[in-house]
Amino acid sequence: ILGLNLGWVYLFMGIVIGSAVIPLWNMMTWKKASGPGAVIAAWSGLVLAVATWLIACTIQSGSITIDNLGKNEAMLSGNLVAILSSGL
Repeated sequence: ILGLNLGWVYLFMGIVIGSAVIPLWNMMTWKKASGPGAVIAAWSGLVLAVATWLIACTIQSGSITIDNLGKNEAMLSGNLVAILSSGL
């Protein structure tokens, strides 16, 4: 219906849940990690990742469409920011 393929959905999942990777890892391995800190890091990483994804799509393609959002460069940008920003 929306024109999404499985690859698009799979890469989008990285943008949505990738920001929880480092906070969860910290919670499991570091005594000083706090629950509220992990929640704030995960949510802020999600916001930054989605913003980066949309901005990268606009810069690369000129407009935001389903097809443009699925391009490798835009997806890579969003995924990298999701995983890396939540660790800051």
